[in-house]
Amino acid sequence: MEYPQARLATVLIAAVIFVLRVPSYVVHPQFVAEDGILWLQAYIYGLESLFLPFVGYLSVAPRLIALAALPFPESYAPAICFYGTAAVDLFIVWLLTSPRLDLPFKPLIALAVFSTGQASHIIGIAFSAVQWVVPFGAIALLLMRPSNRQAIFVLEIMFLAVVGLTGPFAIFYALPFVIQAWLLRNDQAQSKRMAIFAVVVAGCAALQVLTVFTNLEASLQASRRAEFDPLARWAWAELTNMAMQYIFMPVGQYVFNGFNGFVAGLFVTSATITLLMLYIFRSSRYRAHLIYMLMFAGGVLVSGSIKVGPQERYVYHLGVFIIWFLCCLTDEFARTQVRRACVAAIAVLELLFVAHDFRSERHKGEREWSRWASVFRSGLPITVPVGPEGWYLNIPADRNGHLFPMSDWPGKNISAITQVTGTCHGAINSVRRLDEVNYAFVSSRMNSYTGADPRWMAAGSVDPSIDAIVISDQSDRVLGFGVAGLRDGWSAVYPARDDKIKAFGISKDGKVCGFGD
Repeated sequence: MEYPQARLATVLIAAVIFVLRVPSYVVHPQFVAEDGILWLQAYIYGLESLFLPFVGYLSVAPRLIALAALPFPESYAPAICFYGTAAVDLFIVWLLTSPRLDLPFKPLIALAVFSTGQASHIIGIAFSAVQWVVPFGAIALLLMRPSNRQAIFVLEIMFLAVVGLTGPFAIFYALPFVIQAWLLRNDQAQSKRMAIFAVVVAGCAALQVLTVFTNLEASLQASRRAEFDPLARWAWAELTNMAMQYIFMPVGQYVFNGFNGFVAGLFVTSATITLLMLYIFRSSRYRAHLIYMLMFAGGVLVSGSIKVGPQERYVYHLGVFIIWFLCCLTDEFARTQVRRACVAAIAVLELLFVAHDFRSERHKGEREWSRWASVFRSGLPITVPVGPEGWYLNIPADRNGHLFPMSDWPGKNISAITQVTGTCHGAINSVRRLDEVNYAFVSSRMNSYTGADPRWMAAGSVDPSIDAIVISDQSDRVLGFGVAGLRDGWSAVYPARDDKIKAFGISKDGKVCGFGD
């Protein structure tokens, strides 16, 4: 594929798949799960956040995206992070269609990054998930011919460094880089380039290993270990069967289910491995490509399953590898009709993956982020909900905010520290205890709640002149703050012993009024 128009067409198709996967996110970009934590760390620590471990390892690429949002108003942060992630994902597709990369049917291989069934948990859902996509860019550079331009070489080194420090994946593709550097040691055109690549990637892998082991407790806490014993009988057979279900969705969940499905999974896996081994030993054209991809994808699947148990995301790279292998195998057929039929079958397979995924549920994020964000600079510490249910962000008080003098109110009696000027029009409509299953993210250096009292979310209606909310208990002891002006009125997250509370409004000129209990 040597035509720029064809490369551009591939990227455009990938963009269409991206939009169709998450149409609501395209219209209303949102922070999902870990996204908010990554942005919050950038918001508080700035450049220092690049070097903060996240769930046990470094994750530079999404942190760079989060840092790129800082010069703009906080209300734009989810959109900048979302579209920045889309640009990175599409850039990987662009790399995989490079004329310097000798691969057959590159559009199908590149589109597999967006189309496989497992991509539904990676593409467009969270910008923190960009760490799963960028390793394909590193693999592409591993297999590319060198460029004649020195500037491109420097950019490739920088790209490998960023990708290598994004997630633990460099640990699994560092060995292929070292092997490739050794194999090309006598090639004058590529030996120096590949040797430098190998040193950069190996250095990143070593730094990730060091980070993982120095933050092992945080990594294991965040992973929520699942039940998977690698030494148990049939453990690896069950893992293989699970991989078959995920790779060949939607058919896989029916074909490889139950005892008959278990046997079918073992048969398909054995046949695939046999075919792969025969291909590798008989053909030298794409031998290295397939071995490297198998080492990488297999390492991710096995290590991830041992750490947290079998999960669909750990099959993502293996699913792309299957498409990669099928394309290489198709290229071996001499007859044009057979090749065309195989290419059509692979294209149909990818279309089935995409079509099935359109029916998958999406996380619902916080649609009113803009209003919440408008209070970040007010000087009040608030807790903001993000999607899915159970994820929250602690926004610290801004010392430059006009309401910062009120930030130390929690724990004090509101009558003793300010004058409550009458009553506002408003009400407390609901109070519920929070589901905090995803709240205590201790390894993030923030966003963790260790208070003795449970946390609650209250909501209600209030006069439009009110800018923020103060929550107190029945004895007027301040518990926390909330935000007014939301679509449904106001909302607040706070710690308390029970659901018996009072609410006060803070007007735009800083006056306080009571309106409900």
